[in-house]
Amino acid sequence: MKTLLTLITFIFIFNYAKSQSLFHEDFENPDSVVSSGNIGFAQCTRIAAGGNACDSSSYGVGDSCYLTTISFSTVGNSSVILSFDQIAKIEFFDQGIVQVSSDGGITWTKLTSAQYVGTSNFGNQGNKFTEAAYTTWEPATISTPQNTWWKKDVFDISVVAANSSNVMIRFKMQDLNSNGMGGRTGWYIDNLQVNGSFFNVYNNGASRNGLSACNVPQLYVFNTIILQAGYSYNDSVPVYIDFGDGTDTNFYAPPDTLNFYTNIGILHYYALNGSYPIFQSITDLLGNASNYIDTLVVDSSICGNITGKVYWDKNANCIYDTGDLPVTYAPLFFTTNNGSGGSLFTDINGDYILHENSPLPYHLSLLSTPFISSMICPASNPIIISSLPSYNNDFAVACTPGFDNYVDGYLWGMRLISPVRISAMSRNDYCQVDSGYLKVVLDNKLNFNFAYPTGYTLNGDTVTWSNVMFDTYRYHYINSSKKPTVVLGDTICITYIAETLPGDLNPSNNIVTICREVNNSIDPNYKEVNPPSTIDTNATLDYTIHFQNTGNDTAYQVIITDTLDANLDVSSLRINGGSHNFSTNVYPNNLLVFTFNNIMLPDSGANQLASNGFVSYSIKLKPATAVGTHIYNNSMIFFDSNQPVKTNTTDNLIVIPNGISESNKSNKIFVYPNPFNDFTTIAFENPNSEKYSLSIYDVTGKTVQTYSSNQNSFKISKNKLSTGLYFYSLKSEKEGIIYNGKMMVY
Repeated sequence: MKTLLTLITFIFIFNYAKSQSLFHEDFENPDSVVSSGNIGFAQCTRIAAGGNACDSSSYGVGDSCYLTTISFSTVGNSSVILSFDQIAKIEFFDQGIVQVSSDGGITWTKLTSAQYVGTSNFGNQGNKFTEAAYTTWEPATISTPQNTWWKKDVFDISVVAANSSNVMIRFKMQDLNSNGMGGRTGWYIDNLQVNGSFFNVYNNGASRNGLSACNVPQLYVFNTIILQAGYSYNDSVPVYIDFGDGTDTNFYAPPDTLNFYTNIGILHYYALNGSYPIFQSITDLLGNASNYIDTLVVDSSICGNITGKVYWDKNANCIYDTGDLPVTYAPLFFTTNNGSGGSLFTDINGDYILHENSPLPYHLSLLSTPFISSMICPASNPIIISSLPSYNNDFAVACTPGFDNYVDGYLWGMRLISPVRISAMSRNDYCQVDSGYLKVVLDNKLNFNFAYPTGYTLNGDTVTWSNVMFDTYRYHYINSSKKPTVVLGDTICITYIAETLPGDLNPSNNIVTICREVNNSIDPNYKEVNPPSTIDTNATLDYTIHFQNTGNDTAYQVIITDTLDANLDVSSLRINGGSHNFSTNVYPNNLLVFTFNNIMLPDSGANQLASNGFVSYSIKLKPATAVGTHIYNNSMIFFDSNQPVKTNTTDNLIVIPNGISESNKSNKIFVYPNPFNDFTTIAFENPNSEKYSLSIYDVTGKTVQTYSSNQNSFKISKNKLSTGLYFYSLKSEKEGIIYNGKMMVY
């Protein structure tokens, strides 16, 4: 089947007609590759991706074998693309890896998901190919590969092989479990190709998803990924799209010079049902065209909505009634009869919706989470949906005992002349409802104006709401203004604190400090990430996408598309919240879509503060992502049917951890505010009034302050501390050092 309403199609089509061929081997008469190892690669004529032959490999117990190209030059080419057809019928516990040398084979670099632009599970498997890379290869079975199994895979090797005179490619297959090939038939390689250009772009296909209900006109997002190299900041990429309904568009896309890809999103409405031939073309600076052709089927007559709710069923009666609570942002997964599928999350009310017309039946599953202990209804998970539309596909669940109260916050209005709006969010991921205090500590550069909801108290710089119910999402707002002494470049930090009963399952998220820099005029539609720059391999990235309606009328719908970096683990995605209710869908090839329906967002001229919005999520790196990898991310924001607004691109570099320990044995140490410019408090549990000592060190390791107390906190004054980074060590007389951490003075 071709593309349907919410199914994402993401097809790799590379046009090499005018780009320069740097290396080619079709294995009909292999004369540019060398086999080595035990047993090695040899010509195979039983199957082939093209022509009559390929190369295939075998290896012995505990052995490795190699297929290595002869040396070739990429001098004069800033863009270098490696492609090959393959079948990796390799046991899961073994590996097939691809390596590149730029010095004639003296040293080799293993290719990782940082260079991979294919569609397999290559990155999830630890940057290797095995039979589990594609379901077509029949993983975990002993079977014979067929010609229908061939897959084309692509690597952008520009970083490791551009402008080099002595490049070689090597395929390495290795037995890692001392079991030999385990009955598998090995690695099949065909049509090995390396292309290059000084300036080049490649059309990585178009992903499309229907975002409107099951009627016409149908709204589609065309998300095009362009791979490029050799471009400078002032260059532009011409793009042409023929939508197949008698309309087309031409525009110039600025290449993202921080990254090797550019994400382009275009909204288009189809007024009638029908089959529409799609033609898309991009052209590089040398006139080379890369084209994408497909067919879009719009048929609202076979489309139907799938809806449901996920909720804590407290009385276990399988009915959402008084006392039950919605499970916000619960993850679900669906598959269709043709094997396609995707992920989605419930909204703030625990509801979800799909607009679908893929082949029935559907299998819709509620995914496991730490806070769901068991399923009450339905009797089976997944739910099987055999007709459309299908409503009230609810999941009634029992929750894990306990509570995890946490806070988060967001800031708007960081222009020097703007008021500052502070949003504080409280939430509990478990169903044991707890009440407590929500506190917001203002920066001393701000004047408090008012807060909502009412019933708060103001004590110095701290706004406190008491008897806050920590159950589902609850929002609190503060309006403040900058003091006259604030200047451009100043940093404003807000600390959010949840004070609840003892027993919180994860008290480390009860305090968070968010800092923003006071700026001049900037694009209000932007993306930020925390941590903002360097990270280690275990990092969790917290992304926030900010948007503002700067038009001249109310926006009824806002759609955000976000193509996640290939090194991010989509299965770890967590939705943190947003300014308005929204739905979340994850489509194949890491396409994340947030839809704010009926948002009624006023324009900035009518209401400056209310014209803003945001959405926030967290995600982890894929296992074994290599040090030195950059994690790039940007988004496209659509206001109604207007052309999209592209955000900035965030950039995180994975580095080797610097050795500073921040391990917390009790996981109950809090530092707030941090950074600080007057004082900060280091708080910890000390129910038995044991004696603790605290030492503070500068970056040279010199001790600059020491404290000792039988209490459960230390209040640290800036005193003679100059601006900069400091380290602290908290020590118990009974346990020794229990925590080493960092704090910033500004």
